[in-house]
Amino acid sequence: TDVRRKSKEQLTLKDAKERIEMFQSSFMGWSTYSVDGVFFSKKDGSMYEEATQVIRIMFRFVETKPYKKLEKEARKAGCTDVLRSIVYWVIPRLGRISEETGWSPDECKLYLNNHTAWTEPKRAFTEKHFSSIAKEVQRWHDDCVLFLFGYLVRKFWQNLIAQELYEEEIWVTSHYTMNLNVIKRVER
Repeated sequence: TDVRRKSKEQLTLKDAKERIEMFQSSFMGWSTYSVDGVFFSKKDGSMYEEATQVIRIMFRFVETKPYKKLEKEARKAGCTDVLRSIVYWVIPRLGRISEETGWSPDECKLYLNNHTAWTEPKRAFTEKHFSSIAKEVQRWHDDCVLFLFGYLVRKFWQNLIAQELYEEEIWVTSHYTMNLNVIKRVER
């Protein structure tokens, strides 16, 4: 089941469970550090001091069976550099709107336009495998997001609630995009 359907289609509980069953953990470790800072109120400019706990999560690209098959073909074709280049091209381009996908023919054309000096065998490998490689990268990214938001942020939040601590926001960002995901407490 392709769980990355157009946003107009409603995902079912069955779709969600199927995607969760496909989950493969890419979590490989963490580090923490504290940051003290000063923040200014949007309302009146008042200054607030705040201690922030930063948790750095490390994910490693997990080589799935389909990816290992692609890697074997890349080695055979002398295109392991192309395989790696496509992976590094797709990763930072994952924050797309629903109608765009990282594995579209247009994305492959854009990629090839940025690699005009490549030999014909490398271009042929790219044209043949770009879509499959990009889909594997997207699956890896989705697994990281499932772990981060579906498990880790939720567990962290549950611990705060259990300890009767109040956090106004939890911020989640990454090194490969400048997106800032703000998780806010909703009062009921």
